Formats: sequence, C-alpha cells, structure tokens
Amino acid sequence: MATFITLVNKVLVELNEPELSTSADLTSAAATVGIQSTVKENVNKSIRDISTSEVEWSYLVAAGTQPLTAGIMEYTAPTAANTIDWDSFILLPTELVTNGTYTSNITGWTTSNSGTGAGTHSTDSLSLAAGSGTAAVYQALSVTKGRQYMVTFAMKNSADSGTALNPSLDVSIGTSALATDVATGSYTSASGSNDEGDLSYHNFTFEASATAHFLTIKNTVASSTVLVDNVSIRENIHPKSLKYLNEDEWRQRVASTDKHQNPDHYSEPDHVYKTNSSPTALTFGVSPVPDKSSYSVEFDYYTTPTDLSASGDTPSLPTRYHDLIVKRASYYTLLTRSDPQLAQIYLQEYSFGLQRMRTDLLNRKNYMFAV
Repeated sequence: MATFITLVNKVLVELNEPELSTSADLTSAAATVGIQSTVKENVNKSIRDISTSEVEWSYLVAAGTQPLTAGIMEYTAPTAANTIDWDSFILLPTELVTNGTYTSNITGWTTSNSGTGAGTHSTDSLSLAAGSGTAAVYQALSVTKGRQYMVTFAMKNSADSGTALNPSLDVSIGTSALATDVATGSYTSASGSNDEGDLSYHNFTFEASATAHFLTIKNTVASSTVLVDNVSIRENIHPKSLKYLNEDEWRQRVASTDKHQNPDHYSEPDHVYKTNSSPTALTFGVSPVPDKSSYSVEFDYYTTPTDLSASGDTPSLPTRYHDLIVKRASYYTLLTRSDPQLAQIYLQEYSFGLQRMRTDLLNRKNYMFAV
C-alpha cells in the first residue's frame, strides 16, 4: 500500500521533478516547498475527488449503532457520516452486557475468586482458571420485569487441543451478585476439533423477575481453565428491517397526524426517515415512536476520508487504484504549470481508470466520464 510520501514522489517523477527523501516530514512546511508543496496538496485533493465521485464506495462504508429511547423519535448519526444507507436499518434488541467480547480487557466485570482461582483477560477472551478453588465474574443488568431475555455465549478449553478439557461452566442469572435464583445451567465445551477452534456456542432464555438482575459466569472444575467470549444478553425479540419513508410518505404518515405526540400510539418502530433537525449533522427519525428503551438500530453509513498528513499515512482507497491518485494529482499540477495539453492526457487516463473502478466496485458499466 502506497504511503503519502510514496504518492507524492510518484507524482514528482511523472513531472520530472526531484523526489523527496523518504524520511521527509510532510507535516512540516519546511519539508516541502514550491512544486513539492503543490503536489502534496493535490494528492489530498485527488483522494477527495475520487471518494466524492460516488456516495457508496464500499471502502468508505462504516457500521453505526444507535440505542433507542422510549418516547424519543429523532436521533443523530455518527459525526463521521457523510451519507446514510437508508435501506440498511435493522431494528434489534439492545445489548445489555458491557464488554462481552473482551477485546482488550475485562472492564465492566467484577471478579469473585476462591483459593487460587483467577478471572483474567487472555487474547480477546475471558480466562477463568479454577486452580484449587473457583473463578467467577459477574455484572449487573438493567432489565424489565416480566420480559423474556436470551443469553448467548461461546466457550472453549484453554489448551485448544481438540479435546474438551473443561467439563463444565456455570452461567447464572440472579437477583443479587453470584445468585442463581432466576436461571442457571452447566455447559460443556464441545470435544473434538471444529472450524471454530473448539468453540462451542450456548444459549438460554429467562424471564426477568425484577428490574435489576446479575449475570454470573463461573468455573468450578479444579485445575481447569476455560476461555469465554461473545457474551450477550438481549430481549428475546426478532430483528427486522425498517422501511425507509421518503419525504412525501413521512408527511402523510407522521407529520400530518399527532400520533407521534401521543404516548398511547408509541410502539415498536417499523419505519425510518430522514430529518433536518441539525444544520451540522445527519439526523434520522423512527416511526412509531419507541414504546420502550430496549431497542437499537444498526445501519450503514459512508464516511469522508481524512486528508493524509504524516509521511507514512495511507489512503483508504484500495491499493490497486492508487495510480488514479497519481494521475489526478499530476493533472492538477500540470494545470498550474500552464501545460493544458499534457494535463488533458492525464485527465483522460484518470477518467478511464475511474470508469474501471466504478465497474469493479459498484458494478456500473454505463456512465459519463468524470472530469
């Protein structure tokens, strides 16, 4: 993958100009002067041109998650969002577990060990080593009394040898820390190798008996260590796609009625629509207004690439299209040198390259050349 300094030097070579040292500090104004400074600016300008020539480049897509709040209709998209894929909205129950993937630590969990037992972080997992006692972790949950919830998790033995060394892991829901009075079970790691690296997946449901519960995960098998990952608790409702309402549909369904102001009509959302409530950010609304705070929406949005700054910075553009940056930047620089004929040659090469990129990434074969 080409770095910022590599792209700048490629343009300089195209223009028969001296290259910069690969150790040059491009963040320093003193490091680039004259044509070098112009090329540096044109490289970033070219990246912006390519990225804004379409709004749905796959390399610019990002995933957003927004918890919904009972009685609240409008929400703000992430600040990095340049545009939103309105057909990508999925309504699903909100995740209740804090740090159930253990990416870098076990923050959010309280350890409760006995003897030489220990609950620690281990390579994107929770490690429960019983030692001569037990190893356990727990965390508090906020739930709604009377509703059904599903617990899911993955486990495997720490040896990863293809044999189930850990016979049992106890997973419980209780009304106090370490309690088992709501739901509890013992789960065994699957024996034998499989495509998941000896991971075995488990789930169970429970009905909340109060508004505050605790999840406890415990290893009580002496001298064994089990790794736990992907712990999740969500209300037991099915995810669904939200239908996008255009402006006319929104006016008919939402703006023309007062249902969005009447709590009696609050319900599970079915639709999403674009709003213009903020001059500085993208916003969206859901309809009907959520009747509870146990929903979230997941959606895709497209970002605007950040300008390259340091010499080692790399563009988000796929590597095989980096030559387009060089062609476009050469075109811009030649215009400043009053060489329009040669500039047009580079522009034509850039246009053909952008056509190929659109065909490859967007499967679009018919369009006008970009200039």
